[in-house]
Amino acid sequence: MVKYIYMYKYKFAKVVDYIFFGLVFFVIFYGWTNFYQKNIVLSFFVAIVCSFFLLIIINFFISKKSEKEKLTQKQKEVILNYSTQLKFSDRKKVLTYFKDISTNSKIKKNYILKENCIIYPYFNTENFTLNDLTRTYGEIEAEKINDIYILSSKFDADCYNIAKQIKNKNIQLFDAQKTYNEFIKNNALPENVVDTKPQKLSFKELLLFMISPKRTKNYLIFGIILLFSSFFVMFKIYYLITGSILLILALLSRIIKQNK
Repeated sequence: MVKYIYMYKYKFAKVVDYIFFGLVFFVIFYGWTNFYQKNIVLSFFVAIVCSFFLLIIINFFISKKSEKEKLTQKQKEVILNYSTQLKFSDRKKVLTYFKDISTNSKIKKNYILKENCIIYPYFNTENFTLNDLTRTYGEIEAEKINDIYILSSKFDADCYNIAKQIKNKNIQLFDAQKTYNEFIKNNALPENVVDTKPQKLSFKELLLFMISPKRTKNYLIFGIILLFSSFFVMFKIYYLITGSILLILALLSRIIKQNK
């Protein structure tokens, strides 16, 4: 029953995304078509047709990307093998293993303590539950370190939601696949855990800041307002350009949110 609920939620989320993309495309195409010719019916038709074809193209690329991200059967077997080994290994051995692949670290109680993060490996025959998350948080809450990395075979869905809501700690959950890709495969810590000196924001980081999912709503609202305002003002081109840019940013920030 739960499986079907999540399946329908996933399908509903995809429908919402495509409605969002279609709305953005329609508003942009309608605004620009109406700028060059004043036939409302023709502008409406062109906007619908162009939006439809763009949605088909986007769906094609999203499907291709999903296929690439699917694990091969051999990769699944490797991940299942290491995950099973960790589940049935002595806890001290598990802690020692992850300590050995992390530099400048030490074992403290049930976790590995580094200068800038805490690694909490928890591999059990059952899923990592909300109760496990509450207990784990209680163990590490007193530590002044902000970044917490919890490693387990599989997490209950509620764990991801609650972890995001904990504001005073940056809790990241690594399931079997993510643990394998970030830790086991390279026999090292993920890049964002390695000690680094503070650096200036790169162009890519500034771009990601601009298209943060938090800004989707504002970009969409102001983009639509500016595009429709172009129908009533004298200098239409400025409103069209600015509105189009905002809607494209809304589209990009929505895609970023979808990939997170």
